[in-house]
Amino acid sequence: MQFYVVDESGQRYGPADFMTLNQWAQQGRILPHTVLEEVGTGRQTTAAQLQGLTIPNENAYRSPYQTSPNVYPRIVETQADKLAGWAKALGICGLLCCPIFSVIGIFVGIAAHTQGSTKARGPIILCVVTLLISILGFVLYQVAVQSLMNSM
Repeated sequence: MQFYVVDESGQRYGPADFMTLNQWAQQGRILPHTVLEEVGTGRQTTAAQLQGLTIPNENAYRSPYQTSPNVYPRIVETQADKLAGWAKALGICGLLCCPIFSVIGIFVGIAAHTQGSTKARGPIILCVVTLLISILGFVLYQVAVQSLMNSM
């Protein structure tokens, strides 16, 4: 007697004889809930209901391709990385509030860089740029005020 193996999408595989079905069951390719269709009659049954088919218990199904979950390395934030975060915050405050924060941020960023932080270069650049923007804004403000004073 031969059977088709029907998967969840309805695709049929086979036909396969009883010995092949037993071999597939031992390999874990046929599970107790797998639908089998008899060739000729079209009668469908589950593998668990087919007499003579030896299906291992549920705990025996271990695919050779299954591996244990990978243990990913944790990202550890060092003290230098925290200093780089502070330098970034100081650079933003230097642009929005007072340029002295940008100057402090440059020094904090350099301290983070000397302690080995790989994240310190960006905050240092941010602090320098915000300091330059603040200086440029101050100079433009002074020029505008001076031109207004001269026009009066």
